Amino acid sequence: MDTIVAISSPPGRGAVGLVRLSGKEAFSIASAFCRKTGGAVLPADPRKALHTQILEPDGKLLDSALFLFLKGPASYTGEDTVELTCHGNPLILRRVVELCLQGGARPATAGEFTLRAFRNGKLDLVQAESVKRIVEARSRLELFAGQRMQAGILSRFLDEIRSKLIGLKAEIEAEIDFSTEDLTLQSQAERHNTSRQIIQDLEQMIQKSRGTTEMLSRWQITLVGLPNAGKSSLLNALLKEDRALVSDIPGTTRDTVAEDRDLAGTTVRLVDTAGLRSSSDPLEQAGMERTRLALRNSQIIVHVVDGSLPAHQEQLLQEEVPAHASVIVVLNKCDRLHPDHAASDLLAVSAKTGEGLAKLEQMLESTIESAYPPEPVLLEIRQMHHLKLAASALQRMQKLQTAAAPPEIVALEIQGALDEIGAITGAIDTEEVLGKIFSTFCIGK
Repeated sequence: MDTIVAISSPPGRGAVGLVRLSGKEAFSIASAFCRKTGGAVLPADPRKALHTQILEPDGKLLDSALFLFLKGPASYTGEDTVELTCHGNPLILRRVVELCLQGGARPATAGEFTLRAFRNGKLDLVQAESVKRIVEARSRLELFAGQRMQAGILSRFLDEIRSKLIGLKAEIEAEIDFSTEDLTLQSQAERHNTSRQIIQDLEQMIQKSRGTTEMLSRWQITLVGLPNAGKSSLLNALLKEDRALVSDIPGTTRDTVAEDRDLAGTTVRLVDTAGLRSSSDPLEQAGMERTRLALRNSQIIVHVVDGSLPAHQEQLLQEEVPAHASVIVVLNKCDRLHPDHAASDLLAVSAKTGEGLAKLEQMLESTIESAYPPEPVLLEIRQMHHLKLAASALQRMQKLQTAAAPPEIVALEIQGALDEIGAITGAIDTEEVLGKIFSTFCIGK
């Protein structure tokens, strides 16, 4: 297999940049333009980082770098690999790639390093797909789920399912091939129970993935309260930017203002709303209706109370708070707290001075994290599709068993389920499927 090369660090400038080669000629190509300080030839010393000088063909210094040679199969791709850690100037990195191309390498295609790792048995297809998830994760939860897939959580699950299916198929085929022999085989009821348990396991895995996906996309935190309670100022303080207009005039906010930020390892949407009060102004009434809509779509509601005013009964209408939402009540403007609130046990904050904001953020993070699944699973669309098909094949098998269909036909449905499981891990693959999967990867990975 030919030798490939690519820049494996992110685009743009940085302190360091990485150029990676993989293939049987990786060391000879890279060492042709790399020398130790003083001009000595680099030794083929695997797994030892060497300080090197990268030289132009005319002998001029291009850059100083670290040269790391990994002898296959003890490398990411399973092939001989060289990683050159240079200064992160794109001009340098592109020139290093040019030198590699002149030496006989070719540019790597998208995801080709990971594709080679898959082909060389370093990763199964599930683990290979998780690489993209890890690289592109936008939250701690998504990263953790990707890391679990990389560690083989789904692969081990599928191995167990495959083992059970093979055992089930073997029972049926033994019944076909040795029908005249005195063999002790499972009863129809036992086989039905086994297939039913496998279906339940598959559906549970699918449901776990749906739950994790929901956790990644569903968080909306809505600030609500009377006009002039300081909701907009609190939104700006939480975002650390002036996103919403602020005024001392009650009813300034007539529409919802939403902005995303990272919280508790995921992206949440913070929503500022029009204050709830009695008003005959049609525009303000329309704004309050949007407030009620935002409340219905929220998972966390921050009820902002104006702490600078005398204490009074201020409660959200129960019918306006969705049953699934958590409510956090905060006493805003604590920098000029009214004496009535001196003994209050509410969380005191000040959007102006920042007092109490860290505590509020901790409460928000705790609320979000308490809803995180303990064992997050994120299935790719392709994986979900094959799991559903495997479950459907087993459901058809159960119907055939109930109808006393010939065992040969029953065995075909079990094989169909096995084929779907194999398609997930890559035990059964086609070039078209692999090309589609790895084409979504970045160059250099």
